[in-house]
Amino acid sequence: MFIHPECIPCILKVRLQEMEMIDLGEDLKLKAVGEIVRYLLENADEEADVTFIATNTFRIVKKITGNMDPYRSLKIKSNSIALSLLPHVKRYVDESGSDFEAFRRACIASVIGNAIDFGVAEYRFSFRELEMLNASLSIDDVEHVLKLLKPGASILYLLDNAGEVLFDTLLLEKIRCRNVKTVGVVKSGAFQNDVTVEDIKSLDLHSYFDEIVETGTDGSSIFLWEISERLLRRLNDADLIISKGMANYEYLSNEVKIRKPIFYLLKAKCSIVAETLGVPHKSYVAKLDLR
Repeated sequence: MFIHPECIPCILKVRLQEMEMIDLGEDLKLKAVGEIVRYLLENADEEADVTFIATNTFRIVKKITGNMDPYRSLKIKSNSIALSLLPHVKRYVDESGSDFEAFRRACIASVIGNAIDFGVAEYRFSFRELEMLNASLSIDDVEHVLKLLKPGASILYLLDNAGEVLFDTLLLEKIRCRNVKTVGVVKSGAFQNDVTVEDIKSLDLHSYFDEIVETGTDGSSIFLWEISERLLRRLNDADLIISKGMANYEYLSNEVKIRKPIFYLLKAKCSIVAETLGVPHKSYVAKLDLR
């Protein structure tokens, strides 16, 4: 997604929230804000990718503060609460009346997990939202996705936020029952509260994947000019990409070089993203893009 004028104050506000979160002194805060504003003035033109702009402004915060994982404590809290709720959510998935409904409910659980987000200025997350399992999908392409999960297919699963990843395990269980290869993609460094390879290790989630691949960067999505050769190979081999979260949607929906079916699972926490999807703000979405 190209950057919109409304994105600029959002990015600035989120970066300021991060500096307050780590109790940054006023002198360093001013230095960071000044560098971020200069970067935005030089780079935030109408053809700029909003996710790449957000990534680079977050990199400025990390560089100036020396804190390479500002959301660390929030990620730990998110994982802890998601773990406590996981049995409740698993019952919701398992008590469905059919295999199709179980798969659909697992998709809904995964999308509800995407509500765990602290990096959108116009959105406030409450952990109570994770207990609400009666969510409806404003876009529901689940039935079409099932047709792509043929035995022997290769699925590239782009993981997103901490906490959310535990809800993803319910969907991953349903996918792996269909005899497909599942490759999990995690960031090599911190971007906001997104899952990194260290988080996967601490949660011991390797068994849900045939392979886990790092992006090779701390980018908010799989920017083709930054990612590792290994991930590029797995991307080329994939029959389907499952894309979690807004940042991956914002980037991949514009990336014409990727000619693979993409299944977007997200909550539209930003009004601009909701508008591009044609859904109300804060809607839940399970959208298949066949390219």
